[in-house]
Amino acid sequence: RLFITMSSNFYGDQIPFADPGWYQGFVSPYYKETHKQFRKKVRDFVEQNITPFVSEWEEAGSYPRELHNKAYEAGIYGAMWPVEYGGTPPPDYDAFHELIVYDELTRCGASGIVASLILVC
Repeated sequence: RLFITMSSNFYGDQIPFADPGWYQGFVSPYYKETHKQFRKKVRDFVEQNITPFVSEWEEAGSYPRELHNKAYEAGIYGAMWPVEYGGTPPPDYDAFHELIVYDELTRCGASGIVASLILVC
């Protein structure tokens, strides 16, 4: 019943099953405004700092290590860790923020880069 109701807040490509339902306007009791803001932050980072360079990095077999610093400064690297341990969690952090990191990072299509950022995050 919760997912029958539609919201007018659409995000993403609107291709069925390409993005999570809450991106496509389905109401979810789990995703709040902090999730929407965090999703935008991570997607913007991926689209500006990863996706345009994936082919080049895959061909070279490596990526610039400063990508870790950029991700940390953007507030997505270490988002799962508390601030007192050097983490950069979003406000009201919960496990759904972590799912957003996975969903958005994998959009770049480069599993090696995603793994290096997720395993260290």
